[in-house]
Amino acid sequence: MSQEDLAHKAEIDRTYVSSLERAVYSPTIEVVDKLAKALGTDAAELLKKS
Repeated sequence: MSQEDLAHKAEIDRTYVSSLERAVYSPTIEVVDKLAKALGTDAAELLKKS
């Protein structure tokens, strides 16, 4: 999935998705929840350390 597709599905700005990917910003729990829903998973899955 592209950053643009993810941003659209999560209803956040694409440049913010890019910044998150590069660890420029830390997302709020609300953004984590939006991203998880857009990816079809639980927020807890995104927060797990791998």
